[in-house]
Amino acid sequence: MDILKITDYKVVLAERICYNKFDNDVMLIFNNFSSKAISSIVDIIKDDIKEIENKGVIFDYKLLNVFCTMYLGLAWSMYRKGKTLQKQEKVINSQIKSKCRDDLLKGIINRIYKESDSLKVINDIATRYYTLYMDKYVNDMLMRMEVCYHPDIDNEEELKFLILDKLNQFAIKTLALGINDEYIKCDN
Repeated sequence: MDILKITDYKVVLAERICYNKFDNDVMLIFNNFSSKAISSIVDIIKDDIKEIENKGVIFDYKLLNVFCTMYLGLAWSMYRKGKTLQKQEKVINSQIKSKCRDDLLKGIINRIYKESDSLKVINDIATRYYTLYMDKYVNDMLMRMEVCYHPDIDNEEELKFLILDKLNQFAIKTLALGINDEYIKCDN
């Protein structure tokens, strides 16, 4: 018999929530995510939940559901934008072509980080999703955190910064997935 860490259990719950939403949410279904993109998105969400929980945030099922919904809403938006960008502007060109999918994604992500206008737009979109989904739960999250040790997060601003930072990174990676998947679709 193994000992199951509660954080690992919550990550499994989040994974189920995400796959359930990919199977049943009309907006996600019509966005035509590739299976690799779905698995990458779910893995990023799981990693972020684990990291945020390790910093002292205590998730329950309701908060996990809201968190996953926020991330998947952002994924819907950014993946779609990535596919549209590749169709219209051919983001992937000879400068960042690579035979390895991971190297190609890293090249796209590096290119996005170099474009400050793109980063501002991504930050605005991530902030909107945070405001729409998480803003009303911040006080509840902080009250839960009072029962455990959390040296990294002392107030609402630090919690907001942590979640927004994760959302921005997630948005950039999802945008890159959309660009990459559209490139692969058109290249074949």
